[in-house]
Amino acid sequence: MKLPHMQHVCATVWFKFLSTPFHESDEESACAAVSAMRALNTILYGCHESPEIFVQIELVLQPLVNRMLSRDGVEYVGEIFEMIASLTYWSKEISPFVWSLLPRICHAFHTWAPEYMFHMLPILDNYITRGSKILCATKNPNFVEMIFVICQKILDSNDEEEHEFVGRLYTPDSYARYAGRLLDSMLQNCSGQIDDWVPHFMTIAMKKLVSSRNTEVKLVLFSIIGSCDSR
Repeated sequence: MKLPHMQHVCATVWFKFLSTPFHESDEESACAAVSAMRALNTILYGCHESPEIFVQIELVLQPLVNRMLSRDGVEYVGEIFEMIASLTYWSKEISPFVWSLLPRICHAFHTWAPEYMFHMLPILDNYITRGSKILCATKNPNFVEMIFVICQKILDSNDEEEHEFVGRLYTPDSYARYAGRLLDSMLQNCSGQIDDWVPHFMTIAMKKLVSSRNTEVKLVLFSIIGSCDSR
């Protein structure tokens, strides 16, 4: 499919999405909107082996992402996070626009979408693995601190309690594993760039190790501690 035609298809689907009214009680329109989002994600994935097309499709999708990454788009947050995951993973390099989404994703965790950590995990890990230099070099806002604060909030929680960031499908232990994997990923991919953060990583890992009763969580924590010790 040629580039102008692909852009036209995306623009058409995007227009269809815009014209769909947002009424939670209207099941038909809600399904149509979700279908439009999924169609756009399919098109985006289908272009991932053509970098020049992928970049242009991202430009078409930016207004959609910008609009829907908010509390008003919570009904479609799974689809929008899937879209951002593709943009962080398949792009030749992460664009400035996609980097600008990182603070908003972290804000979403702390405010209107805490139960969607499962969807955020691959996005945050893509930022770490595919953009470690920019991640570590950006201080205002401080990208490393943003991700660390999310992990700290999760790992400092009590396994016995219910938490606002744990949805019906996930447990505190599963969130602890997600947080541990992100910390471990930063240690592996940002070596020499986050030395000042290593003691903080060690502190929260050791603290969680004492309180956790989950074997899988402990294994992740041991990995973090081992990586910190080797620095």
